Amino acid sequence: MKNKIHIIGPSGSGKTHLAKNLSSKLHIFHYDLDNIFWERKYDIKRDIPERKRILETICQEDSWIMEGVYTDWVSDAIKESELLIWVDAPLPILTYRLMKRFHKRRNEGADEKFIDTINLVKAVSKYKKQEGYKEYEQIVEGYNNEVIKIQNKQEMNSFLDDIVVQLPTYLE
Repeated sequence: MKNKIHIIGPSGSGKTHLAKNLSSKLHIFHYDLDNIFWERKYDIKRDIPERKRILETICQEDSWIMEGVYTDWVSDAIKESELLIWVDAPLPILTYRLMKRFHKRRNEGADEKFIDTINLVKAVSKYKKQEGYKEYEQIVEGYNNEVIKIQNKQEMNSFLDDIVVQLPTYLE
């Protein structure tokens, strides 16, 4: 039974969307690694020992879905997972989604600064120019369980549809 799922990918790739949908379909709790990284979201970071302590507690649970861009301090959680999903998308789509997210949050009253979104777009651009991409490739190469790579919306929708159809055998 695949009860421990870890989802990686750059900002704007659809990790949270996928995690929420899987959580709903599989009835497994979803953890957003941003909530572990940040003590106060996007303002005050937790120190690494505290993050690792929280992750260790989660990893001891029978089932979980984790998602986030982070790799260094979550390596033990990735190893502990039974399924690794790498979500990716072309840079123009990632940029569009990040801009859309910024406007949505601002319209909801969030105190988000446009410069932070620009910096996130720059980080995603660096990822796409192989720096972060190679890191994810190395994680996948060193991973001992099943890996699924999702590269566009159609693949994601197909994967989510297949989970529903295959649910009885998937959970074995």
